[in-house]
Amino acid sequence: MAGTLSSLGLGSSGALSADTIDKLKSNDEKLQIDPIKRKIDNTTQKTQAYSLINSLMTTFMASTDRLGGDLLYLDRKTSVSGDGATITAANGVYPQSFTVDVTTLATKNIQQSSQFTSLTDKIATADSTVTVSIGGKDFDIAVTASTTLEDFKNSINTIAGEKVTASILNVADGDFRLVVSSDETGSTQAITFSDTGNLNVGLDFAQTEVQTAKDSSFKYNGINFTRASNTITDITLGVSITLKKEGESSTATIAQDTEGIASELSAMTAAYNSLTKELTSTTTSDLDAGSVGVFNGESTIKSLAREINKLLLQTDNSGNSLMNYGFELKQDGSLSFDKNVFNTEFDKDPEALEKLFKYETSSSGNVTEGIFKKLDDFLDNQTKENGLFSSFGTNLTDQLSGLREEQTRSQKLLDTRYESMFLRFAAYDRIIGGLEQQFTSLSQQIQMAINAK
Repeated sequence: MAGTLSSLGLGSSGALSADTIDKLKSNDEKLQIDPIKRKIDNTTQKTQAYSLINSLMTTFMASTDRLGGDLLYLDRKTSVSGDGATITAANGVYPQSFTVDVTTLATKNIQQSSQFTSLTDKIATADSTVTVSIGGKDFDIAVTASTTLEDFKNSINTIAGEKVTASILNVADGDFRLVVSSDETGSTQAITFSDTGNLNVGLDFAQTEVQTAKDSSFKYNGINFTRASNTITDITLGVSITLKKEGESSTATIAQDTEGIASELSAMTAAYNSLTKELTSTTTSDLDAGSVGVFNGESTIKSLAREINKLLLQTDNSGNSLMNYGFELKQDGSLSFDKNVFNTEFDKDPEALEKLFKYETSSSGNVTEGIFKKLDDFLDNQTKENGLFSSFGTNLTDQLSGLREEQTRSQKLLDTRYESMFLRFAAYDRIIGGLEQQFTSLSQQIQMAINAK
């Protein structure tokens, strides 16, 4: 307390001093301010616990969302034996097995010209037009008496480059050949050259057919097929077959990839255990240890824990539950997951697992929700705006804000009251001090009068 008071009362008894006022104020703070502080501390603990639970729920929901949806179950793995072809499958392809027997590979048409002595050899004696034909399309290339072999190669790539590629090979000293190749494979890709005359005598752009344009031929599960390409994607939607070696076979098995599902189930188990451990510790009390959970008695948090367990551990109409797929509920309430058991049980009936875990839409449009779909919907409703759990957190934040405002307001009123009290008592102190001086002076005068007699 600012300032000092000598005393309040008779003489120097010190009946009321600044220290006394400070003690009175401290006592009032214990009665009025400390209870608010305790409420603030308690609400702060609840807010922190709520934030942790909310974070753990977010992690848990990430798994329930994936396990309750479709995408996770569309992953595929493809195993291929044999050297005939490479085979891949897109996600969602129906599991299957098939064999590919390669008879012939599709090839491009490659043609080689007659011999030129240099890149600058002229190809015509006068203006002419050379037509390159391929796949039912003609490309006219104008040449003149000054057009060189290299000029002609460049013109082919510029004008007919969408279908063919031209290059010049230096076979030996003084031996240059123009090589023209179709860009695509298949029997329709044969290249022909024609001209309007005036080319140099003996010049032949297609003197040698290095490779004939051919279609691929193969058997798919014993059925004969031909295609213009060695990459086939139109037999089964989502399956790509690339033919590699003539006279060889390959057998492919496309199966559901359980690795992603098992990995997500492991993550879900860890998230569940972390969440339930926090929910349990905050809602229960240990009388022997003298500890009380910060949410002990809070129905919102207790009901949240109960409903999560109820939905996760539910049994369907066929008597199936998580416990059929490698899960075990331990005595302490934690969940364990055995990946090997899961894989074994999943392989027996993948459709039964999907029906138990996620949502399923029938041909008539009816939707059946599995464990994780129901659980994810419940958690979404709890955490969305105005959801029960979300509203609980908002209320905690509002309570904490209100308590802090109340503390500030109460402290200000108390400070004002005791400041006013101090000022009044300081004034009283000055009055009493003056009276004491007057009394002392009067006493001295009386004593002097007595002594004078």
